[in-house]
Amino acid sequence: MTNATIVAGHRYVLRVLYKDIEANSFQFTHTYEVYAESNEAQKLAEAFVKKINAHKNRRIQAENAAAVLTLTAMVKNDNEGVYSLNEYSVVDMEVSLYHTVPGALLANQPEAVSGATIAKTPGNPGKGFWKQVRDAEVRYMGYKGHVFTGAYPEVEQARKVVEGASYDYAVIENDNLYLSNDNQYIKTTPLTTEVYCPSMVNSIVDKGIQSFIKGETVA
Repeated sequence: MTNATIVAGHRYVLRVLYKDIEANSFQFTHTYEVYAESNEAQKLAEAFVKKINAHKNRRIQAENAAAVLTLTAMVKNDNEGVYSLNEYSVVDMEVSLYHTVPGALLANQPEAVSGATIAKTPGNPGKGFWKQVRDAEVRYMGYKGHVFTGAYPEVEQARKVVEGASYDYAVIENDNLYLSNDNQYIKTTPLTTEVYCPSMVNSIVDKGIQSFIKGETVA
């Protein structure tokens, strides 16, 4: 809001739209309202910071520097631990800012704040995060045998992922040849193998892949 035109007495509304509810495909908002006490953008930004950070159920942390209001998504805490029921995900949100004129019965429509700009930095889930490895392990448990979760008794293999560890990984794709019972010629089906290691460099997996590519043993 450095170059924003602020009018004392106007009602300013900052609305955060969250689009990351995995359980249902719906959205919800948190709305913060502030009445400008002066024409200074810095004062308005400070008021928003105070309002947002006082919200007990907020999902963002607000900071202000020279009327630049920074809203940082807070880390989700619904997928902690190796045996979490929820998968790891990042926050997805949009922000809008508008103002209205209190008491103007015929001209109280929401309007964009002149001079204010909004820039979004999307969340980056990264690669090799232990929670991503945990979720992949759970999804692929069915290849190793029976899995029954969500009710008592739970039947699943012990999870091998280590909490807090960083993983190297390799994704190997290939076509598997097979002879089906409906034809007398060889068919192919695509397969994907995912390998996760705490450190893959110079490991047996790394050397095995290099040996396969070069066609000779790599010690």
